Amino acid sequence: MGPRIGPAGEVPQVPDKETKATMGTENTPGGKASPDPQDVRPSVFHNIKLFVLCHSLLQLAQLMISGYLKSSISTVEKRFGLSSQTSGLLASFNEVGNTALIVFVSYFGSRVHRPRMIGYGAILVALAGLLMTLPHFISEPYRYDNTSPEDMPQDFKASLCLPTTSAPASAPSNGNCSSYTETQHLSVVGIMFVAQTLLGVGGVPIQPFGISYIDDFAHNSNSPLYLGILFAVTMMGPGLAFGLGSLMLRLYVDINQMPEGGISLTIKDPRWVGAWWLGFLIAAGAVALAAIPYFFFPKEMPKEKRELQFRRKVLAVTDSPARKGKDSPSKQSPGESTKKQDGLVQIAPNLTVIQFIKVFPRVLLQTLRHPIFLLVVLSQVCLSSMAAGMATFLPKFLERQFSITASYANLLIGCLSFPSVIVGIVVGGVLVKRLHLGPVGCGALCLLGMLLCLFFSLPLFFIGCSSHQIAGITHQTRGVKKEDKTLAVGIQFMFLRILAWMPSPVIHGSAIDTTCVHWALSCGRRAVCRYYNNDLLRNRFIGLQFFFKTGSVICFALVLAVLRQQDKEARTKESRSSPAVEQQLLVSGPGKKPEDSRV
Repeated sequence: MGPRIGPAGEVPQVPDKETKATMGTENTPGGKASPDPQDVRPSVFHNIKLFVLCHSLLQLAQLMISGYLKSSISTVEKRFGLSSQTSGLLASFNEVGNTALIVFVSYFGSRVHRPRMIGYGAILVALAGLLMTLPHFISEPYRYDNTSPEDMPQDFKASLCLPTTSAPASAPSNGNCSSYTETQHLSVVGIMFVAQTLLGVGGVPIQPFGISYIDDFAHNSNSPLYLGILFAVTMMGPGLAFGLGSLMLRLYVDINQMPEGGISLTIKDPRWVGAWWLGFLIAAGAVALAAIPYFFFPKEMPKEKRELQFRRKVLAVTDSPARKGKDSPSKQSPGESTKKQDGLVQIAPNLTVIQFIKVFPRVLLQTLRHPIFLLVVLSQVCLSSMAAGMATFLPKFLERQFSITASYANLLIGCLSFPSVIVGIVVGGVLVKRLHLGPVGCGALCLLGMLLCLFFSLPLFFIGCSSHQIAGITHQTRGVKKEDKTLAVGIQFMFLRILAWMPSPVIHGSAIDTTCVHWALSCGRRAVCRYYNNDLLRNRFIGLQFFFKTGSVICFALVLAVLRQQDKEARTKESRSSPAVEQQLLVSGPGKKPEDSRV
C-alpha cells in the first residue's frame, strides 16, 4: 500500500523514515509483521508550531547578544581606552560578515537542511559571544586613578544638571608603556573585531532560513500569524539586551578577581567600570540552549493541514462578505503561470553558483529601476542610519548629557525606547488594516509620521545640561514584480546594511569625538575621551538624527508623488477604455454577451 495522494492542489505528503519502514512491513508477503504504534507516530519535532516557538526564542536570544555591546559601549571604551569612532567601527563589524554572505542565502536556501544550518549558525553566534569575553580574562585588572571621591566636585557625581563649578582635570596617566602592553592592547581590540565579524556570519542563516521554513510548511492562512508572533517576540530582544546591560553594569568589572582590600568606588563614581563581559556569557548561554532543538527538526515536514480555530472565529466576525469574492480562487491563464516562473527566486535552485553570480547583477539593476522601490529603500536607509546611531550611542549620550550612570541609561532605554517602538509598529499595522490603506494611503501615513517626528525633534536641541567648567581645559565652540519580491526584500536588507547599519555607527562616533575637550593619553597616543563639550555634543548628535529624518521625509514625499502620478495615469487609461466597452455592449445587443468585455 503506497502513500495516499490528497485532493488536487495539496502538496503530496513526504513520508518520513518511520512511515517508510511501516510501508515496507505491510508489503511483506503474508503481512504477519505488525509495526509498533510508537514507530508510526510522528516525532514531536514534525510540528510547525514547535518550530515557531523555538525560532522565536532563538531570534530573541540572538538579538539580545548582538545588541548587548551597544548597551555597554561606553564601558568598553573606558575599559580599553577606545575612541567613539573605534567603538562605532567595532559595533558595525557585526554587519560585515552578515552582508558578505546574505545574498547567497537565496541560492542555497532550498538545497540545504535548513534547521541544521540554523543550529550551526546559532552555535557560531554563541562561540562569538564567548570570544567577546576573552579580552577580560587576558587583560590585567582594571586600574583607576587614586583621586579621592571627597576631592571631586558634586556635579561629577550622578546628578541632573546641578550648578556647574570649576573642577580639576584628571592627570594624564601613561601607565606601563612597554611594547608588551601595546601588543596586548592591539590583540584585545583585534579579538573583539573578529568576534563581532563571527557574530554577523553566524546570524546569516537564522532569520532567512527560519522564515522560509515556516512559510513552506505552515498552513497558508496561519503563516502570516506565525510570522507576526515571531517578529513580535524578536522585537523584545534589544530591550532585554539593554535591561541585561543595566543589571551587569552595576557589578564591578573585576568581580571575579577583586583586590584584597576591596575597592573604594561606587556605581555613581565616573571612574566606575561595570562587568560588561558577564552579559555576553549569559546571552551566549541562552543562544546555545536555543540552538539544541534545531538538530532534531527534519529537513521537510508535512504541510500544516488545518487553520487555527481562533483565527477562523476572528475572520468570521471581522471580514465583510465582499472579502469572499476577493479571496475566491481565480483562474490563472497559462501566461500568468509562466510569468511567475521567470523570477530569479524560482530559477535559483536550477543554477550553479557561477550562473547565479552572473545573473544577480542584471536582476539587481532591473530591480533598482523601479522608482518606488528605490525611494522606499533610500528612506529606510535614512531611518536605519538614525536607528543605528541611536542604538549604539544613545546610552553614552544620556550619560554625558545628564550625568547619569551607564546602568540607569540602559534601564531607561530598555524600559521606554524599545517598548515605544513595538507600540508604534502595532499602531501602524492597525491603522493600515482598519483604514484599508493602499499604497497611496501608506505613503501618506509614512510622510505624516516623519513630519511629526521632525516637529517633535526640534526641542531636543535645547534640552540638555551645560558643559562642566574644568580647570586647564578650554571649551571649543559630544512596486516590484510579485515573482521577484523575495529577492527584492533581500536586496533591500543588503542596502540597509551597506548604507546604514555599517557606516552609521562610525559616522556618529566620529561626530562624538569632535566634541571632546580632554583626551586621556595611553603610551603617548590618544585613548578614551574624559570630558566633552555638552552643547556641541547635543547639537551634533541630535543634528545627525535631524539630517537623516529630513532625508526620509524627502524620500517619502517623492514616493507619494510617484504613486499619485501612477494612480492618475491608471484612471485616465481606464476612462479612455470605458466608452469602447459600452459601445461594444450596444452593438452586440442586450441578449448577447461579447466574448471579451473585461477592461
